[in-house]
Amino acid sequence: MQFEETTPADERFDQLLTAMAQLNTPCLLVIDNANEVDDLEKNYIHLRRCQNFHVMLTTRITEFSQAACYKIEGLPEAEALQLFRKHYPGHKESEDALFKHIRTAVGGNTLVIELLAKSLHSFNRLKTNYSLASLLADLQNKGLLALRQSQVVITDYQSKGSMRKERPEDIIAAMYDLSQLQPGETALLSVFAVLPAENIGFETMETLLSHKEGLDQKLLALAQKGWIEHNETSPSFKCSPVVQEITKKKNPQLIEDCRTLIDTLVEKLDYEPGIGHVLNATYEEAAVFARYAESVVRSFSVAEDSVAILCERIGSYYGTTGNLDKALGFFEEETDLFKELYEAYPTNVSFKNGLALSYLWLGLAYEKAENKKKAKECYVLSKELLTPLVKSFPAYVEFKKNLDWVENKISEQE
Repeated sequence: MQFEETTPADERFDQLLTAMAQLNTPCLLVIDNANEVDDLEKNYIHLRRCQNFHVMLTTRITEFSQAACYKIEGLPEAEALQLFRKHYPGHKESEDALFKHIRTAVGGNTLVIELLAKSLHSFNRLKTNYSLASLLADLQNKGLLALRQSQVVITDYQSKGSMRKERPEDIIAAMYDLSQLQPGETALLSVFAVLPAENIGFETMETLLSHKEGLDQKLLALAQKGWIEHNETSPSFKCSPVVQEITKKKNPQLIEDCRTLIDTLVEKLDYEPGIGHVLNATYEEAAVFARYAESVVRSFSVAEDSVAILCERIGSYYGTTGNLDKALGFFEEETDLFKELYEAYPTNVSFKNGLALSYLWLGLAYEKAENKKKAKECYVLSKELLTPLVKSFPAYVEFKKNLDWVENKISEQE
């Protein structure tokens, strides 16, 4: 059919449906990527005008009352490995276990597995320039859209007339469009993006988001649109690693959208100073909150004081429960974050005090690990920061209290 350039879209659609209704039966109309609920609801009645057609939609929408739905899952592990080998002939059987972890890291997404295989094939045709072990490490530490090595690949995914030649991360990033979501939905998706890619119960989400008004409806809307998965039996919700990475990359308001989550985790993992006893959760709950907090910390590369404080809470939890290596790691990360903030804003009293306290917590952790030399070094650095704070703010009792604590710790090391 041909249309005049001036013909409005509504008229074109009406003429198209009228012409289609004249075709002989049986006919099958396939509409690909019909992912907008409002658009589908608006045009469903129009599509029903074509009584001579069966209509099949491919869509991320998981629930539409006027149509039967059939969910297409990712490939089973054996078939996913077969696909991977097809596009990366250099794959070795001895590395099947690595592939299994890679498949898990990308949530079993079939397209992503294919793109990664093609990229590896380009890199490693004559020699191994980018191993599966390196790919897995990048996926786990840097994320799907920040791999150290990436090659242009050819794909017909969303191609228009000719094959696409692009890097995998560019193709993957274009899979989801955040602009299709309402601001509240984007904010909620951001929370899922920084939490582990696992089922999280509705009651837990209520706790993490301080019983946010309308949370249930926003969760169900995101699930209907295919951005998160809904397990009605639990009930719980899960976000795939691919959607997580795209959301983290594309949402410039990510940290702001996660403020409530971070504040809640900081509060839930609060502890009794000097003792470490968790105050606002059972130890069973704290174990879950600490794991969630670790995922949150890994999601942000820019220094933020709230993230630094969250590192302190995680460090305290692990110090109290006997995992000194992890405790030291998170106290060191807290110190690095506050150091970066203080160096960038040397007149900020909060950042200066935060750095002083981070050295104190780090010193206490080293002392627990029986490294007195390191402990004393941290206490001295803490004192150097607290002393001028006490002089500048003599009425602020907390500064003086912490300075006395640090000085006592220094004397204990001598």
